[in-house]
Amino acid sequence: MSLVNDLALPLLVTFLTYLGSQHFLKPVSKWRELKDELIVATIQYANYMAYSYVNKEGKRKFEDRGMINTVEQKLRRLAGEVCTLSNNRFYDFWKRLFLPNEKLIDEIRGDLIGWANSLIEKDGHYDPGREARIESLKKHLGLPNYYYEVKEMQNLKHSKK
Repeated sequence: MSLVNDLALPLLVTFLTYLGSQHFLKPVSKWRELKDELIVATIQYANYMAYSYVNKEGKRKFEDRGMINTVEQKLRRLAGEVCTLSNNRFYDFWKRLFLPNEKLIDEIRGDLIGWANSLIEKDGHYDPGREARIESLKKHLGLPNYYYEVKEMQNLKHSKK
């Protein structure tokens, strides 16, 4: 009988640990992985823009450097994955501690989709909200947000000359 008791406790602990890691902690691990992907995307694609122009025949041509579809699909896929975060069973428990709430998820999704929509610069003009979306995304991810400080420093340097 002691052999059964000696085996039962370790098996029970192993089983409960497995359940915890596979189900209870799944939303937290998914958010950490997703946040890592979002951080990489904000660095990798922050300066990417595809240029377009109208040729002599009046047709719009895109100079996309071969990446417009890749970048747009990546940003939209990330937006979709952010939206699925709240579908996990234990999301409501963890959102009080570690996970973004539904409002923040919606803002992150909106920033990613807006960023994907602003990848193409048309005739030298680009979406003025583009940088704001990227900076908003950085803020939601807890990244340093130095864009506006750098712009102010550049303006100060130019105004002193």
